[in-house]
Amino acid sequence: MYTITDTLTAGEGWSNVFRRKSLAHVWAQRPQTVEVFMESILRELRGYPVGALSAWYTLGVLVVVVTVSLIDRTIITMLIGSVKADLGLDDFQVSLLMGTAFGICYVLFAVPFGWASDRFPRPYVIAFGVVFWSIACASGGLAFSFAALFVSRMMVGVGEASLSPSAYSLIGDLFPKRLVPTALAVYHYGGSVGLALALAIGGTLAQMAVEGDLSYSLPLIGELRPWQLVFLLVGSPGLLLGLLALTIPEPRSKISKKVVVSPPPLLPFLKENRILIGTHFAGFSLGILVIYAQLFWFPEFLIRFYDLRPSDVGMILGGASLGGALIGQFAAVKLIGSLTARGRADAAIWSYLIMLIGGLIGAFLAFGTHSIPITIVGITLCIACMYPVQTCGITALQNFVPSRLLGRMTGMFATSVNLIGLGAGASLVGFTSEYVLGGESMLGTAMMIVSVVGIVLSMGFLLLARGPMQRAMQQISAAEAATC
Repeated sequence: MYTITDTLTAGEGWSNVFRRKSLAHVWAQRPQTVEVFMESILRELRGYPVGALSAWYTLGVLVVVVTVSLIDRTIITMLIGSVKADLGLDDFQVSLLMGTAFGICYVLFAVPFGWASDRFPRPYVIAFGVVFWSIACASGGLAFSFAALFVSRMMVGVGEASLSPSAYSLIGDLFPKRLVPTALAVYHYGGSVGLALALAIGGTLAQMAVEGDLSYSLPLIGELRPWQLVFLLVGSPGLLLGLLALTIPEPRSKISKKVVVSPPPLLPFLKENRILIGTHFAGFSLGILVIYAQLFWFPEFLIRFYDLRPSDVGMILGGASLGGALIGQFAAVKLIGSLTARGRADAAIWSYLIMLIGGLIGAFLAFGTHSIPITIVGITLCIACMYPVQTCGITALQNFVPSRLLGRMTGMFATSVNLIGLGAGASLVGFTSEYVLGGESMLGTAMMIVSVVGIVLSMGFLLLARGPMQRAMQQISAAEAATC
């Protein structure tokens, strides 16, 4: 006869208990149920390398940090009109400020920060980066030329390059392997919250600027333009956030009894897995290119072609970001879990391939129609299907990369995705619109071209990565079996 104890022992979970049996039946079996319930909790807690409380606290702090990082990174997208007018820029120059300036330094410093995260306490690395990028973001409020603002955005890229290598390796060390995709999805959803806040705050402040309700003067500097004040405001909480980052526990001190440990060599691993790493990096980097190209230009697209107010655009895109990213991250985790349970070694790659199909449909809806409701549906679908790219990419990476190489490999992955994604995504749209298609009126067509070509190329590389991924996982399984 079926019992609740059998369900829990089999690991089916409490949801199945209440689906199969009434509350009265649960109450009747309470003595053995409580005992097994406590055993299941202890078994769950023992699955964490250094403790569940430390793992989830660290994830909470990382979510706060990545939320602020996305605000500082993307706030400029809501200020395009004001910056263009005050500095006399065109679409291509603005795209350089949005993506290329940030991406250049992010790419250059991702691997050094990955090296640092493999050797030094990762909370220190994160805290340093947070304070650095916050000061850099605030300095944009004192920029009065294209060159000065370009340098400011470059320095934001330097600071933010510290976060991903340390955050990803911390998550990999703190959570059981089966919970890593969930933890990554929660972490990346923090980025979508930051994006939504940047859009909402930036849209409101931009509208205030248009209506003449936002102005301020500083001694020795004079009156600041509204967009300059926005940079000062969003960069100001950095010191407090850096102190919060220092409260993160360093799990290596408990795992290895010392923080500075000589990691294994990287080059032999790269040589052995060069095809897998190359196709993996290329496929997910092109996915990043598409999502950044879209996210950076969505606000101006809606303002320019539907004549919407900045505050309305901020609320629309903020809602689309929160809702779309939540649906997308949930779907990605479920897909990865379902495919993994069926024995697919390339579950994370297949999951993103499926989502890319939805992203292709979303691009046609967003840029191929002249209806605001359909465009908003398309934008939400694009975000839902394209945004989980890093959740899927990092999950796949952690499946075949040894823990002590993960910081540097994550830094290399960040270098790849940001060189292609941040460095080229926004600029490709601006260049195509301004110099290939003939001007600002072709922005929607340029976004469609970049999105479709990027998605198709991403699919091609990820399909090529499946075979090497399966072989790498088979080798890992064989090595683990040999050591047992």
